[in-house]
Amino acid sequence: MDLHFHIQTPDGKAEPATFPAELPLRQLINEFVTDEKLRIQPADPERWLLFDDNTGEQLDPKKSLQQNGVAGGHLLKLLLRKGADAGAVKPAEEGSRVLTRCDNGHYYDAKKHTQCPFCGVGAINFTPKSLRVGSSAEERTRPAGSETLPESLRVGDDAVTRPVQLVHDLARIDPVVGWLVAVGGPEKGKDYRIRSENNTVGRSKDMYICISGDDSISRERHTVITFDPQRNAFHLSPGEGRGLVYLNGEALLAHKQLAPYDEILLGKTKLLFVPFCGEKFKWE
Repeated sequence: MDLHFHIQTPDGKAEPATFPAELPLRQLINEFVTDEKLRIQPADPERWLLFDDNTGEQLDPKKSLQQNGVAGGHLLKLLLRKGADAGAVKPAEEGSRVLTRCDNGHYYDAKKHTQCPFCGVGAINFTPKSLRVGSSAEERTRPAGSETLPESLRVGDDAVTRPVQLVHDLARIDPVVGWLVAVGGPEKGKDYRIRSENNTVGRSKDMYICISGDDSISRERHTVITFDPQRNAFHLSPGEGRGLVYLNGEALLAHKQLAPYDEILLGKTKLLFVPFCGEKFKWE
């Protein structure tokens, strides 16, 4: 299950975010702090802590959001550790220190520095894979859980389960294996990421691939696209809803293997299948 919540940056701005509830908090901090769009300085995850403003508790980076008791809609505050001390800090102490944000987006203590000490320092080139910050609901391709937020606060999502075949960092980032591209219908021009194993497709935000703009698509499991990592192959299966799925103009009554640029029709939406993994590339 993915959780929708907010993270308050040192300058007091609350960023809407989504992160899988079962992943370690350490990963969330790492991805948030090193997000080059936010440009938080110092860009060292070990120097930052998160507090749950709803409970007043410091969160354990070794535990997941779920284990830390974080629920959908909670506000998490990002606070800088004191010096090099790795111990806990109190929200009241750190919360009273307001950091200044320079024109380049860096945070620094104006009581210690007359100008930003981080300007001129190269930013870390890191793209978050599990955490989504400030994205629109239309970018969603993974389940969002049961929390309900206003459309303006909904953000993109990532997988609830991790692919079993990927090792080391690949298992953590859950890499893309292909795409669906809408070439016809209400969401024409949009693309949807396919990841390893089963990808359910429907209108609901709880689907791995959410096509919310077409009301003729079943809310849940209109179809399922599967990537088999052992055989490096893609399959399309009929769903559990009332609507039919058409593959290259023929009704899909049993699962079939997909070929590059196969045409899939769901309701009013026409999709082209574009693989990334195949004969020329495979995640190892």
